[in-house]
Amino acid sequence: MNKWEETKIKSQETSKSPSLLSLVELTPILIPYFVGFFIFRGLFAIFPIYLQIKLGIEESEVVSIWAIISGIALLVGAITRLPAGIISNKIGRKNAILLAYFCYYVAIISIYQSSSYVVFVFALSTIRFGLNLYAMTGRSVVSVAQREKGLKNGLLQSMVGFGSFFGPLILSFTLDRHSPDSMIKLAFLFIIIDSLFFLISLKLIPILFNLITEGRAKMDLNLGKISRTDVDTDISVFSTEGVKFSIIQFFFIGIIYGLITSIYTIYGYNVLNINLSILGVIVGVSSGLHVIVGPLAGKYHSKYDEVKIKQIIWLGLVIASVIISGSRVLPILFILGYFVMTISNSAFFTIEITRLGTILNDKDFSIVFGTASSFVIFGTALASYSSPLFYQILPEGTFILSIFISIILYVIALNKRKI
Repeated sequence: MNKWEETKIKSQETSKSPSLLSLVELTPILIPYFVGFFIFRGLFAIFPIYLQIKLGIEESEVVSIWAIISGIALLVGAITRLPAGIISNKIGRKNAILLAYFCYYVAIISIYQSSSYVVFVFALSTIRFGLNLYAMTGRSVVSVAQREKGLKNGLLQSMVGFGSFFGPLILSFTLDRHSPDSMIKLAFLFIIIDSLFFLISLKLIPILFNLITEGRAKMDLNLGKISRTDVDTDISVFSTEGVKFSIIQFFFIGIIYGLITSIYTIYGYNVLNINLSILGVIVGVSSGLHVIVGPLAGKYHSKYDEVKIKQIIWLGLVIASVIISGSRVLPILFILGYFVMTISNSAFFTIEITRLGTILNDKDFSIVFGTASSFVIFGTALASYSSPLFYQILPEGTFILSIFISIILYVIALNKRKI
């Protein structure tokens, strides 16, 4: 084949829209990503109200109990984040996703069969570990992608949005109108359907991709194992410029997120007297912004000053915390603040994960991303565990604390040239 023919074939391939090809070939990862965040966001947003209704306990008691359950579950998630990435490397991407589905099956069945706090801790910890498997597998697959890496990270973030939109929305609606166990049954049904779609996609997507490209392109998707040499990582990678501060940002954004979300539905339900279904709509629609913000941030952030964009993101978190703190005075702020927080989080994670995937070698990405995301979860766990203290002093206490933390990070970001 001469050079002119190679150029012609390449031109024909690119005419099939690289964005469309990226969406098609990433579908087997997007499907489990959806259910992962559907169950995780849905349960972690609604579970304290589920406890309050099912067990008939008071607001003060549910705040304390939920702090312990969610705090331990998130701490387990932080500890197992990096091991989840290693497991994914060793057993292969497909097997890691199947293991994540199994974790979700076990967790949901455990919740349905028991009313024990110990079982709830086990179940939600298992879900958090399962989500680690989904997340580490998905981001690792994209980190070695050759085609539109930023867009693919954005597509993953959009699936975070879809799952986070429908999870709280559907589960809260079910809990509001049916028995508490109906919510758990419905969650189990979603896992079954999603796992079947995943298995079907493994067979159908390669066929569809070949039809679209007429066999002229290879799928940019590796669901196999990573060799031993790829898994080994030099610890000096953490000295790469920007990596350490990136991890610090991940940690504090986890704290801010945890301070707001751990109390958000409890505050709305008990202080603002918002209907449970409406709370689900607020959390769901807000989380659904990931669907728009993720791909846009991933596709276009390189055209602008990345440092200034992240400074704006941190300013957004300051504004979000301030707005939510005034919810009792003007309830509409309760919604607006959560929206601003979601937009800021989505843009940050898409941009920062894409940047790490660009500056790091393929074999180094998993350990750095695993460490950074562990700090996110650890920050969230720390915030969730300590939130009752501030809530009991003042219901807006956790929101006010998030103002001070986000201001500190915003000031630091202003003084960083490369973040």
